[in-house]
Amino acid sequence: MRILHLTTHLNTGGITSYIYNLGKTLVKQGHYVIVASSGGDRELDFFSKGMELLILNVKTKSELSPKIYACLPKLIKIMREQKIELIHSHTRITQVMGSILSRFVKRPFVSTCHGFYKLRFSRRLWPCWGDAVIAISPGVKEHLVKDFKVEVSKVFYISHGVNLERYQPVTPERRSACRREFDVKSGPVIGVVARLEEVKGQDLMIKAMPEILKKIPAAKLFLIGKGKKESFLKKLTEEQGVQDNCFFYPVTQRTHEMLPLLDCVVQPSREEGLGLSILESQASGLPVVATKVGGIPSIIEHGKTGLLVEPLDTAGLAQAVSQILTNKALAESLGKNGRSKVERDSSAE
Repeated sequence: MRILHLTTHLNTGGITSYIYNLGKTLVKQGHYVIVASSGGDRELDFFSKGMELLILNVKTKSELSPKIYACLPKLIKIMREQKIELIHSHTRITQVMGSILSRFVKRPFVSTCHGFYKLRFSRRLWPCWGDAVIAISPGVKEHLVKDFKVEVSKVFYISHGVNLERYQPVTPERRSACRREFDVKSGPVIGVVARLEEVKGQDLMIKAMPEILKKIPAAKLFLIGKGKKESFLKKLTEEQGVQDNCFFYPVTQRTHEMLPLLDCVVQPSREEGLGLSILESQASGLPVVATKVGGIPSIIEHGKTGLLVEPLDTAGLAQAVSQILTNKALAESLGKNGRSKVERDSSAE
């Protein structure tokens, strides 16, 4: 099959990782894949795996932006020349583009919904979901059917796929080497791997740190990611008196190399479509604590493949993290079970 993927950019993030893993595996299976976007810091990753790239000026958040419509003639021409058989969109902007393209070239159009959406009037007036819609979690599927009245027969739940070759169970040797690289001499390390935005809840984890430090004074919190809340979060560590135990790493492309450093991964999100960093952490055999929101309960079975806490519950976060850091048997069991679940349900293949 000859497939066109449409997305806004190829910068590091959940959607980019989703398209990369999907596209790479499709190429491996003999399909032709072209990815159209405004480009980004992961372009070479896509190119190295045999995917064609088409760079367009589509970096906008407005459905009415002239950029969208200016790109359509070029896309129509390429689709006809390359005999594209399927259009697959991944963002609201590219859903609009995919819907228009489908009408012009008479090819099926599907979209993947990577999270939860606001009930905007434009969505109801011009849905642009496609001939079929992929939801990345049962929660997102319910959201589409209940809130946007998408026909249930058109919505399919398919989880994110994880590259199990890249995300291998952490060994003591890899952990020691990683700790030397980042100059961590002692104490357990907690990690939050996510862009620094309010929805991801890093502030909740920072507020949980004083309680954790009462029980485990040497504990350290690594906040791995970039975002507009960085200054706010740094100030919050000072207000909470935990600045000496909190470290910021604006890493984008090397997150998999930092996972061996961690003893526990936390996803304290206020809202989450699924939680790709949870799956990647589980694939690495690491115990995970996460809030019971969105699609997260579909990938964490409390007490077996991770620990779930109520949203906004900083005391619950502190208790769950402390439990993992002080109970080696529990940590190992959660990590082992999490890896098994990802192998069974969420491999890229």
